[in-house]
Amino acid sequence: MTWKKAVSVDLSRQQIVKQLRRAGLNEIAGTAETELPDPVPAKVAEQFCAAEGLSTSMLMDRMGGSP
Repeated sequence: MTWKKAVSVDLSRQQIVKQLRRAGLNEIAGTAETELPDPVPAKVAEQFCAAEGLSTSMLMDRMGGSP
């Protein structure tokens, strides 16, 4: 068995804002634009989404995606 190390990737604030707007969450996107650092560490992005009541599956649903 081979073990692979998970690496967290920082995202740009604009990437997050763009995806939130694409999902129709303009108010949350505005909050992200003013509150998140740039770049956004993965842990900070997770905490922000949780505080806003967002989940990955909810965002995919809003954008018309499938798992």
